[in-house]
Amino acid sequence: MKFIVSNKICVRGAPAGVIEILKDHLTMPNPAFAEAKKRGRWTGKIEKVLRFYTQNADGLSFPRGYARQAVELIEKHTGKRPHIIDQRRTCPPIDFTFQGELRDYQQEAVKGILARDFGVMESATGSGKTIAALHVVVTRRQPTLILCHSKELLYQWRNRIMSFLGMDAGLIGDGHYEIRPVTVGIVNTVRKHLDELPQHFGQIVIDETHRTPCSMFTEVVSFFDCKYQLGLSATPFRPGYFI
Repeated sequence: MKFIVSNKICVRGAPAGVIEILKDHLTMPNPAFAEAKKRGRWTGKIEKVLRFYTQNADGLSFPRGYARQAVELIEKHTGKRPHIIDQRRTCPPIDFTFQGELRDYQQEAVKGILARDFGVMESATGSGKTIAALHVVVTRRQPTLILCHSKELLYQWRNRIMSFLGMDAGLIGDGHYEIRPVTVGIVNTVRKHLDELPQHFGQIVIDETHRTPCSMFTEVVSFFDCKYQLGLSATPFRPGYFI
């Protein structure tokens, strides 16, 4: 039984019963359907459930965020640990210099982030998530794409990168297309270049990651096979949404 980790998880050779259990765990009620039904609206074009998997001859595929739970479930029902094949992308390391000092709570946040390959940093607006994320970039030494949704954030990140890393950021969006060791991209522009961008980055940082449930963010983030993924948000969990 193979458990392949890339831009998504692909399980191959698992017993049919285990596949059905995984599919059941990856199927959830659609909050949009429930809300429409509650308000007496027409639900004809709204799916009752959301299925976070695809199945074909190669096996069952699903988002990387469910990896740990999937491994535990497979072990529970088969008594065996699957053969994990890690195909996530890392790039040649880059030496960055951090020109700043973290506060105590930022140091704790960075420590927690570095203990995992992907996750979400939840912290209040104005608490320094950007600076903490840049320290993570320096420590992991991987070329990084920072994904945002607006021109204002594009240039805010550019300015922070200059202030705390002492380097020019690459920019993708608002008429710019330049890839550098740390690149900031607006999601709708990045989406147009998905065939060429993933090969350049070993890490992706998603600013305001609570926007990820929207179809454009989901499509873009899911395309990257980089080893490290970090989301930043003051409000990562919202009623009726999945991240």
